[in-house]
Amino acid sequence: MGRPLGPGQPLLNFDVFLLICESIRDTQTTLSFSLVSSILRPMAVKQLLSINPVVLKDERTIRAFHRFIFADSRSRIPLLRALNISITKLEEKIRQETVGRILDLLKRATRLECLTLPDPMRTFKCLADSRVLDAIIRISTLREIGLLEPCEEMMTLVNATHSVASLRILRVSLGCLPDVFWSNYGIKLAKLDALLRHLMPTIEVLDFKKTKNLVINSQGMQYPTVRSFMAGFEDGIIRTDILVHTFPASDGTLDVGSVFGALQDNVRRRKQLRASNQERQKQRSWRHMDRVIGDVLALFILGLTCPPQEEPDGGCSACDAPTHLKLHALLPHGDTFFEDLFPLEVIPRLTHLVLLLEYTNPWITDEHCDREAIRTMQWADLIAKIIGTVSALRLSHFRLVVHYRIDKTDPMYGPYSNDFLRSLAELDHAHLAAQLMATAPSLQYVFVSMGGEFETLLRTPSGAWRQKRGRWFAHSAWKTASAGAGAPRRLDSDVMERMLLDEDLILSDDDNFSLGFQRTWNADQTAPWPLPE
Repeated sequence: MGRPLGPGQPLLNFDVFLLICESIRDTQTTLSFSLVSSILRPMAVKQLLSINPVVLKDERTIRAFHRFIFADSRSRIPLLRALNISITKLEEKIRQETVGRILDLLKRATRLECLTLPDPMRTFKCLADSRVLDAIIRISTLREIGLLEPCEEMMTLVNATHSVASLRILRVSLGCLPDVFWSNYGIKLAKLDALLRHLMPTIEVLDFKKTKNLVINSQGMQYPTVRSFMAGFEDGIIRTDILVHTFPASDGTLDVGSVFGALQDNVRRRKQLRASNQERQKQRSWRHMDRVIGDVLALFILGLTCPPQEEPDGGCSACDAPTHLKLHALLPHGDTFFEDLFPLEVIPRLTHLVLLLEYTNPWITDEHCDREAIRTMQWADLIAKIIGTVSALRLSHFRLVVHYRIDKTDPMYGPYSNDFLRSLAELDHAHLAAQLMATAPSLQYVFVSMGGEFETLLRTPSGAWRQKRGRWFAHSAWKTASAGAGAPRRLDSDVMERMLLDEDLILSDDDNFSLGFQRTWNADQTAPWPLPE
């Protein structure tokens, strides 16, 4: 029981308390304060509807959310800000009723700001009702539209949307533009201009990450308000001068994808493109970029001369030294990439580093892998190289993520180092954090994530083969001791999650997909399990 307040002790004004509650942007905290009192539950509902998108993924979630919203439609409908609709399977007998509930939500959501369809082609096919597309088109308050996979309805929706005045973020795949789907040629800027002409004065973010074949060989329209642009380019050929002309105000995120095709092996051509891009930037370039994303070859060709704050998935050079960097490396290719990774010019600027390392046992026929390195890899050798790299920098925040995936379902998968796997599973996180902070005095925070998964085949007593798989993860965060004396202090998990977000140390969607976070695991598959022997 709590002790009652004595005379003269200050009370928290209830209006001030509500303002504090309104400032909370964390789902778990919001759920917790909703349990304090029934008076706070309406506030919690408001917060939950505004913090995260409501995900409608099947008939059950649609029915439950429809019932919840319309139990108090006058107060709850105006609070709905974001919807994520991903219906990939629907029985015919409940289709009409389910469509009706979706239409109720779309037509009544007068303040909806974000609508995302992760798999629009399957969703529209499952719903099989043209009224759904019409209802989406008629929404006039959207700031963000996301059709994350190709669909034939994309062009109609973008051209006819009533949200032209409010729309700021467009995330679509261009794969179903006319003459593109069945064509071997890339998408020229002229097609992009024809699609987006009416959005040109106000659009701020264009996300075409699912499009890998944009051709930029001539100048087109200018998009004066676009601050972030994400796309892949035909054969990886990037023209920085055309990007600067097309998006002159860009200062947010630039994602240039990957280099593929003949350009991967043509070192001379890559150097020519980089030199040309850097020469053209002497006449005109961006002043600043918050984040630049791409593989190492794409960032090399880009040849950016303005300093980005953050540069995920790329190597560093003197002309593009970031303050935040994420490196994603595949250990089956060896660990020689640590050698001369950071030029001297990079060291003064770089303060935040995320290092994501993946270890697998590829097929024995994979010529791009270092089979000896895979078979003999030792954690002690790898961490020595990591510590040597970090100690040469002036980092304040360092995040290390190491993950392995071992497949034993086919004899074509090669050997691996069981010593390496066991070292990760038995790693002393506190000792590692202390090692890093001792060799890099500038380090204030260290974040460690270790995990792995395996698949194997077991023969049952009856002689049949049964697949077995397991998965584990261990995360920790550490803060240096005050005045540098004593062991690092471990941070609570909720503090760790908030810091990763606030300090731009989170992994990308592609990283999370590569690590398998989109897959589902049963309880017995995530319980403690033996390493694959």
